[in-house]
Amino acid sequence: MKILITGGAGYIGYQLVRQINKLDIANEIRVYDNLSRAGLPFFTGAEKVKNLQFIRADILDTHALKNAINDIDTVVHLAAFVSQPYNHLQNLQYEQINRWGSLNLARLAREIDTIKKAIYLSSSAVYGFREDIHAGDEPTPNNAYGESKYQGEMYFSLLKDHCSSHIIRAGNVFGYNPCMRMDSVLNSWVFRAIVEGKFVIYGSGEQTRAFVPVEEVTKKLIDAIVGERTSDIETSISFCASLNQIKDWLTGSLPETEFKYLNRNQIFPSQNFPGHPLEEEHYKLLYNHLERMKKELVL
Repeated sequence: MKILITGGAGYIGYQLVRQINKLDIANEIRVYDNLSRAGLPFFTGAEKVKNLQFIRADILDTHALKNAINDIDTVVHLAAFVSQPYNHLQNLQYEQINRWGSLNLARLAREIDTIKKAIYLSSSAVYGFREDIHAGDEPTPNNAYGESKYQGEMYFSLLKDHCSSHIIRAGNVFGYNPCMRMDSVLNSWVFRAIVEGKFVIYGSGEQTRAFVPVEEVTKKLIDAIVGERTSDIETSISFCASLNQIKDWLTGSLPETEFKYLNRNQIFPSQNFPGHPLEEEHYKLLYNHLERMKKELVL
């Protein structure tokens, strides 16, 4: 199997490439990334990745992308622009990278006869902010990020008459690896609690978000890569929790941690999937994340 992973030197890409290597399911892994997040940790570590080729180029560079996708049979599209909080301030980046970048890749994939499978990592943001969301609901994005990811979904869905097309809608990803993103609220709060002894909550804290460990998203991607399913759309969500619930867990685990609210009277919208409540088993995931961060950080 020859796999092309766009955005492969990033947070989820780091995890996915190592897992592909561990399972020995590819005889060639091409990582295509512009290193806009300065993903140098991707190249470090004692573990050597077999049959890895790195291509530094932009998702909008049609010539470079066409060369990269040549004779590939599986495409995993992770490259995206993400900013927290999601808003309309970065419309150009969302439009260019998430929408037109996805179209560029999908169009080229259609031209390659060897392509057997195309996998697109989307986001739960496509559902918008609502209190009662189910996986089969029609997407109703209400910010520029969600809209751009939904556009990407539509382009990849059009590939299903050419190859197997899989779309995975992930919640807010958390968990440690060397390429960990700090714009994820869970990663940011745990880091700040350990390093600074304090963190900030914006708004009332009652806003609910969907969360998923990076390992779980990676497993979904691996299942899509090696599975025999036809084209499908699925979610990758472990649990939903309000920021106040996360705050209570974190301050309970690190009692000396301080926190403060900014604009506490402001009510932010929630995204809640009733089928994924925060349960006891999920506190173990949170605790493992905290312990791993404490182990990896020098403080």
